[in-house]
Amino acid sequence: MDGVEIGFVTNCLGQTTIHDAISMAHNVGLGCLEIGPSVQRDLPAWKSAKANENIRFHSLIYARNFLTTNETLHSEYQQEMRRLLDIAMLLDIPQITMSTGILSRHTLQENINATLDFWCPFFEEGASANVRFALEFCPTSGNFALGPVAWRALFDATQAHPNFGLNYDPSHLLWQMIDPYAPVAEFMPHIFSAHAKDTHIDRALLAEHGTITAYKYEQVAPHGVVEARDPWWEFRIPGEGDLDWSRFLGELLTAGFNGAILIELEAPAYTGNSAQVMDGLKRSLAHLQSSLQEMYQAS
Repeated sequence: MDGVEIGFVTNCLGQTTIHDAISMAHNVGLGCLEIGPSVQRDLPAWKSAKANENIRFHSLIYARNFLTTNETLHSEYQQEMRRLLDIAMLLDIPQITMSTGILSRHTLQENINATLDFWCPFFEEGASANVRFALEFCPTSGNFALGPVAWRALFDATQAHPNFGLNYDPSHLLWQMIDPYAPVAEFMPHIFSAHAKDTHIDRALLAEHGTITAYKYEQVAPHGVVEARDPWWEFRIPGEGDLDWSRFLGELLTAGFNGAILIELEAPAYTGNSAQVMDGLKRSLAHLQSSLQEMYQAS
């Protein structure tokens, strides 16, 4: 793969163990894991697996509305992030993928100020142990920094924390009608990793519903989190959505990307059971490999 490391996000497995996640990676042919909250928190097992398996623990992922004004939830999320940073430092896991949180009906600057209050202590402690924090800018996971305008302002405010950057997921840009290709070059200094997930926009349904749909349908992810969707778009695996993967990977690699590409399987057709998950991961990997080959042949 010419230096491109490809792994997957464990959330698609639902409640599972680290050994089952590693087994899935071996069976599909993937080299690393982004470990989500539905993996059983058995630290001795994690430590043993990390020492004895050749599947790298690339990152931990935990995305919630960390800026919620619900004091109980705020405390719960803060404590969980504290635990995750402790685990990352204990096991030398180099990245935590997270969300900013969001204060609804507040200004961009007010959200940035609240983010600095919450996150800067984590950034500072993480830097001492070479732990990075990568923003997963999913609009449904508790984020205000959803595109280039907010990213610029946020990175300008966090210049003292170079261990804070982006986990670049083009699928979230597609359904927001944001160009997923153009921002790559500008933000490459901040892009630590990328999620391989696609989006399909049903143009006929979009023409009927429009973009400002107050009604949503709820979808329960395999790891238990309930997410709301507009009726006119859905997540797909790479190659079955609207993204040109050869073009996107070309943008990444031309700009100097050297991080991991992590398959994030949230396509409904591939998350019903372990056989469907394996099929979705294998199809995703095959399309990424084919797109890379196509990109290299064209260059």
